[in-house]
Amino acid sequence: QKKETDGEKELKKEEMFNKAFALEQDRVANEKLLLQVRSQEVEVRSQEIQLQKKRDEERIMTMDLTAMPDDLKKYYMCLRAEIMSRVLK
Repeated sequence: QKKETDGEKELKKEEMFNKAFALEQDRVANEKLLLQVRSQEVEVRSQEIQLQKKRDEERIMTMDLTAMPDDLKKYYMCLRAEIMSRVLK
């Protein structure tokens, strides 16, 4: 009788362990998936930032400076020079 009870307890323990192990595996898989999604989100955001920077630089490079005050014109000329130095490297 006692051996049967001990055997049943062991089976229940093993079942519980297997369930816990399966749940932990699922949790780890979900964590990995979440990290992949976050990594992709970061990559997309980085690309969006780069695209916006290119748009801003293009706007600066094509801006008409003729009607601007001298100090503002100098500012944009410096920005253009910085952009050109980066592009030509």
